[in-house]
Amino acid sequence: MEQGVTARRACHIMAVSTSTLYYASAADCNHQLRECLRRVARPGIGYRLARALVLPQFGKLNHKRVYRVWKQEQLARKKTRKKRRSGKTVPLAATRPNQVWCLDFCHDACLNGTKLKVLVESLS
Repeated sequence: MEQGVTARRACHIMAVSTSTLYYASAADCNHQLRECLRRVARPGIGYRLARALVLPQFGKLNHKRVYRVWKQEQLARKKTRKKRRSGKTVPLAATRPNQVWCLDFCHDACLNGTKLKVLVESLS
């Protein structure tokens, strides 16, 4: 643009939207809410309870705004439990008769449309 090229032409050459030239980022209006939610956040607490806890400080507070900030701050993480492995292996085959039982439901329909449900038992 310093060499006499118009702003529109310069943006076209750079493959950038012209609105980015004039864009000014807005200040974060949720800064205070973010701080309060971080302070209140604990494992097992959801955004609804967190909203109820910070509500006295903010007065009217939209639940959708709280949910959006809660997600942005990644406070909604759930703890995942690790499976305990004892080192023991599960037997893959029966070593004696009547040791392993398998039950299964089979569904079918008769010619007249009546539903038929059968419990099938298999012994190993």
